[in-house]
Amino acid sequence: MSAPRSQRPTDEPAISVIIPAFNAERTLASTLESVLAQSFRDFELIIIDDGSTDATPVIARSYEARDPRIRVVTKRNSGLADTRNTGILSARAPVISPIDSDDVWHESFLEKLHAALTEAGAETLFAFANFRNIDMEGRVLGSAPHHPVTGRVFHRFMIKNFVGNGSGMMFRRDAALAVGGYERRLHHEFGAQGCEDWLLQLRLASRGKAVGVCEYLVGYREVPGAMSSDQMRMWRSRIHAFGILFDENGCGEIRAARWGLGRASAQCMIHEMLAGQVRAGLQSLQRALTHDPVGTFYLLFEGVTRTTKRGIKLLQKPWRQPSELFASCDPLEQRRPLGGGLLARRLSRM
Repeated sequence: MSAPRSQRPTDEPAISVIIPAFNAERTLASTLESVLAQSFRDFELIIIDDGSTDATPVIARSYEARDPRIRVVTKRNSGLADTRNTGILSARAPVISPIDSDDVWHESFLEKLHAALTEAGAETLFAFANFRNIDMEGRVLGSAPHHPVTGRVFHRFMIKNFVGNGSGMMFRRDAALAVGGYERRLHHEFGAQGCEDWLLQLRLASRGKAVGVCEYLVGYREVPGAMSSDQMRMWRSRIHAFGILFDENGCGEIRAARWGLGRASAQCMIHEMLAGQVRAGLQSLQRALTHDPVGTFYLLFEGVTRTTKRGIKLLQKPWRQPSELFASCDPLEQRRPLGGGLLARRLSRM
């Protein structure tokens, strides 16, 4: 009897899972276990060590030794975009599914996204799922709002990033190569790493369709000191990503682009002001008001209201330590809708 495809590294797998890893010794094993536990078995797993100085290479090599589907690629440190692109170039499958080295997947992630992408047809270039925030022990902190988004999503994705992180998407390798992969300039030219995954989504969406799987299949870990915890840098990264996108597509004057850039600028202004960077905050405010005055005032009002309600809630009911593990949660339970408000109305208009 011949061995299954997943046990023959010389065969072309259905999916290439890529994990960029830099000093990820605290979380890498948990991420790898969630990938190896997938119900869909026909994949290769490529770990790209981005010049780690801790035990990350040792952990990666130990897993490589025990499963023939796993390969470890070592490179000099050069940032997230370069590392992910190395994974794409090293992949042998026609479909890529990246996962960051501190996140986890529900066991059905690959199965459900691959089925959705396959059934949607060749015009659909990527699939994505919803996520829950988890802590270092894998316990659920909360669930991101979901909103059914499928088909031509370019304009809607400029307003809101429905994937929300780098671990919730599956895309066609040839399409990613055609648009240049992950954008390295955000880190190497602008010093604003963080929105490479969102920009790739937009580039793909400008050329084809997307399909959303409205289930919580991704555990997005909140790691102290992680890149995503620096909100000011993330919003600055999005502003630079808009600039690149406008240069490529000439879409800076369309309504969705103005709304998206205005929202990013307003969010950036809030974090700059909180950090005491008043001059930068005023510049961001001017940009926000120029592109989207209505959305800017609404966002500021909404932020004050939300903060006040959260403070009252904390006074009325003490915060409790989360207890439910992500792996034991039903992906269809406790779904939180996007709700109303200006953002939801604009998305409906798109």
